[in-house]
Amino acid sequence: MMEGHNIVLAVVFSILAALGISGNTFLITAVFLSMKLRNVTNAFVVILGVSDIINSSTLIVQVIALAGLRSDAFMITCIVVGPIAITVLGASSIIMTLIAFCRFVLITKQPHTFRRIFSKRNVILMVSVSFILPLVLTLLFLFFDLATAGLNEDTICTFYNSPVFNTACGCVILVLLLIVCVLYGKIFLFLRRHFRQLRSLSVRSHSTVQLRETTVRVKSETGDLPRVAATPAQGRNLELESKITKNMVLVLVAFAVCFVPMSVTLLFSDSALLGAYCFAIFNLSSCLNPLLFGWKHPVFRQVFRCMFRRKLEDIEEPATWLRKIQQRS
Repeated sequence: MMEGHNIVLAVVFSILAALGISGNTFLITAVFLSMKLRNVTNAFVVILGVSDIINSSTLIVQVIALAGLRSDAFMITCIVVGPIAITVLGASSIIMTLIAFCRFVLITKQPHTFRRIFSKRNVILMVSVSFILPLVLTLLFLFFDLATAGLNEDTICTFYNSPVFNTACGCVILVLLLIVCVLYGKIFLFLRRHFRQLRSLSVRSHSTVQLRETTVRVKSETGDLPRVAATPAQGRNLELESKITKNMVLVLVAFAVCFVPMSVTLLFSDSALLGAYCFAIFNLSSCLNPLLFGWKHPVFRQVFRCMFRRKLEDIEEPATWLRKIQQRS
């Protein structure tokens, strides 16, 4: 018979696993259906979705652990699941930081700078490092017996008996969140400056017959090329950019709520039960991406609605393979 805490945690992990796998699969599918979603930022979002699906799948093993199964095969699985969970959660944290950096460069820098930094080769390198770095560090801790992988005090499959590992993970999470906060702060300052320029142009347009071309640079979320905003209609591109950035900040706040408790627990507590609850909150992050993008991101929302209604023909700028299928039918 499971204890009360184990029952609560098992139910929570089951819900998180179901939402994480289905929601991120839905998110990835949306990108494959729409050409409008094919950009560098969403490439990182897709990779983040893949990482979250892997992590959500490991939660099934956590549910079995909380249910009290202790066979030899399961104990071996538990030893393997711990490092996998740590690796993908670490990769997700790094990718979240890369998404913020991508948005920062896309909005505030010149187009050639963005293309140089986020070339295909560099993106592949960034994604590879995001997974390889936490994997190598995890394996090093295991190899030098600085941490133990397996069942922690009859609760969940994770790392334990490693104060150094806990401290390192807690500090890294806080540092990554700080970097993301700084990047989004710079984005908001940049957008606020451009909004003021647009308002100034609007006021002057009432007193002049013809408004000469201005040099306010705007970048669209659905493409990496710059556009010029010289009229109110074109200025709506910047408004769209602001809405999308606000959504990114909402994602940041949600992830901070998930990450900070885990970080504080790693740094200041040795309680396995408290760690299990904070680990559950930490894993909530795997469910947030599709929810936040689905409700807040304008392009994702349009594609999601078409998917829900099973009207893929209404998707704006459908993928080439989807367009061909529609033409044949």
